[in-house]
Amino acid sequence: MHYFDYAATTPMSEKALQAYVEAARTYYGNTQGLYDVGTDASNAIQQCCSLFGEWLGGEPSGVTFTSTATEANILAIIGIIAAKPSYQRNIIYSPLEHPSIHMAVERAVRLYGASATELKLNEEGIYTASDVEQALRDDTGLVICSHVVSELGFIEPVREIGQLLKHTPVHFHVDAVQSFARLPFSRDLYSFDSCTLSAHKFYGPKGVGILWMDPAVRYTPPFKNITHQNGRRPGTVDVPGILSATTAANETRLRQEDTMDHVSSLYMKLREWNVTQVAYELMDLHERQSPFIAAVTSSFMEGQHIMLELNKKNIAVSTGTACKAGEQDPSKALMARGYGSLAARRLIRVSFSHLTTHEELDILLHELERISEDYAGKIN
Repeated sequence: MHYFDYAATTPMSEKALQAYVEAARTYYGNTQGLYDVGTDASNAIQQCCSLFGEWLGGEPSGVTFTSTATEANILAIIGIIAAKPSYQRNIIYSPLEHPSIHMAVERAVRLYGASATELKLNEEGIYTASDVEQALRDDTGLVICSHVVSELGFIEPVREIGQLLKHTPVHFHVDAVQSFARLPFSRDLYSFDSCTLSAHKFYGPKGVGILWMDPAVRYTPPFKNITHQNGRRPGTVDVPGILSATTAANETRLRQEDTMDHVSSLYMKLREWNVTQVAYELMDLHERQSPFIAAVTSSFMEGQHIMLELNKKNIAVSTGTACKAGEQDPSKALMARGYGSLAARRLIRVSFSHLTTHEELDILLHELERISEDYAGKIN
C-alpha cells in the first residue's frame, strides 16, 4: 500500500511497540497502589510527565493522559468554561477547528450558558490575529485554535494570538495534534495556556491523548472526588500505552529536522506538479502551509470517488479529517475561498511522513493524471 494518510493516523514505530510490550510486562501495577509495583508504575508515569512538560515548555504537573485528543479537547474546554465565572464564558473559535472542538463548544453553551463567537474566514480560507482581536469581548474567557488545520494543512496564527492574549485573563487553548513533533511547538513560542496532542499521530499507540494545562489555571474536573492524575481524569492509567507514546514522541522529535527537510521536498514536488495541471488545484498558503498536509481539489469529480479510484491502485488518500469521515458537508475553508457546495466536495487530502518516498509520490501523481484523463471529459 502506498500510504498518504499520515494526518489521519500513523503506524506504530518498532521502538514504540517494544516499549509497549516491555512496559506491559514490567509496570503492571496500578499507579495508585501503595506497594512497590504500583510505585514503580507511578514513577514511570511521572517520568513521562516530566518529558512532555520539558518538550512543551511547561510544568510536568500540567500533563494529563487521556484516551484520545478528542477527549483531551473536550476535558479542557468544558473544564475551563465550568471554572469561569458567568461573566467570562464567551468562547472564540473558527470554522477550521477539529470536530471535537465544535462538539465541546456546543456542550459548553448547552450546559454552562456560554456564548460562542465563530470567526469568519477571509478569501484565502483562513483568518488573522486581528480578526480575533476584533472579536474579543468583555466577557470572552476562552480562545481556541488549531496550530495546523487537519483538513487543509493551513497554519493558524497561533504565535500572534498567543502574544495578543499573553497578559490578559483570556485562556488560550491550542490543538497541536497535527504539529507536535513535526513543526516547532512549545509554550515559549506560542504562549498557550493549554494544548492537546495525540500519540497515534506521531507513531505511537492509538488510545493515548495528552492534555497539558498550566497548573495555575482554574479548572473544574468532569467528576468530583477524582484521585487519579491530580484530580483531572478518573480511571486506571494506561501505563504501557503512555510509555509507548512517550517513546514515540521522543523518537519522532529527534528526527524532526531531517523529516521536515524530506517532507518539504515532497511538498515542493507536488507544488511544481500542480503548476502543470488543469484538472487539479493545490490549496497552498505558502508560508502558512504545513508541508505535511496537502489539500488538492479536482475540477471534475468528488473527492471520495477519486479516493476510491486510487484505492484500486493500492494508494491511500483521504477526503479530509478522519473524524468527519462519512459526512457530506463541504469544506468551510473552500466555501470561504469562493467554491460552491459541489466544488468544495471535490477535495482529497494527501499527507506525508518520513516514510513517504519520492517514488511513491511519483506513482500517486501519475495515477491522478490518469484519473483526470479517464474521467474529466466524461463527467463534465
